[in-house]
Amino acid sequence: MGPGSAPRSVPSIDSSGLAKLDVSANAAFDLFADRNPGNSQKETEAETEIMIWLGRVGRAEPLGYAGSDSYRAKLIAGHVELYVLLRH
Repeated sequence: MGPGSAPRSVPSIDSSGLAKLDVSANAAFDLFADRNPGNSQKETEAETEIMIWLGRVGRAEPLGYAGSDSYRAKLIAGHVELYVLLRH
């Protein structure tokens, strides 16, 4: 799909079939931020990680989400999730 092309419908997801296969996956944007511009380009050194989850199947959770310095918010009627993880 490119500029000027007609939108296409999103294929349906076979949730029950994926559950039978015990599939666990996500689709997300992963952004990193730091006061030091060089560190923001290194996912293990950036102070902040921002994940925008567009979809999830199974028990997928962000790595490190269970920590006390993480935040979660539902966006767009519960279909998109925002996670922010702060590293010290």
